[in-house]
Amino acid sequence: MSAEVQNAEQCGVYQSGTVQSLGPNETGSVNLVFNSSDSLGECQATVIVSSAERAYAFSDVNLDITDTGIVTPEQRPPIIAIGWTLMLIAYALVRKRLDLDTAAVNIPLIILIIGEVVIAVYLASDAGIIQSEILPF
Repeated sequence: MSAEVQNAEQCGVYQSGTVQSLGPNETGSVNLVFNSSDSLGECQATVIVSSAERAYAFSDVNLDITDTGIVTPEQRPPIIAIGWTLMLIAYALVRKRLDLDTAAVNIPLIILIIGEVVIAVYLASDAGIIQSEILPF
């Protein structure tokens, strides 16, 4: 079995693998790697899977090519967590050096600590360590 993508030339190029054979009630997978072009936007293409016995299956797919920026969406939460932690450390050090210990000075520290806990819970739930239906993310 092999797979190919048609009508996606304006969106990029693809490479696909093959599956040599499948028995009855067996499943297999074909790797389909798509390298997008420089143009952004949505492309409509067709994926066609064929076998040596000339059996075909096809499906329409939408390829949405977007600019992720310098930092990919998967890396944004860890970068925010690192920045938040550095702010917490810097605030705690400045507070300690200036020997400030009033209620007004403690409020930003409490906000930073609560934010740190929220970020830690988010990263833990995103990594699958915490699984709960009550979390909003």
